Amino acid sequence: MYAGGATVLVVVTGIIFFDETISLSKILGVSLIIIGVVSLNIKGSSKERMTA
Repeated sequence: MYAGGATVLVVVTGIIFFDETISLSKILGVSLIIIGVVSLNIKGSSKERMTA
């Protein structure tokens, strides 16, 4: 779960400190990355609980 938050933090930092532009394609791309990372973490944590 922290990886998704870290991704958002990096994007927000880029926008604030480096004057990056915000576009629909960037928002969509970051959203897909966050969804992927969170889903992988959820799948991994459920497998660990099953084998323990």
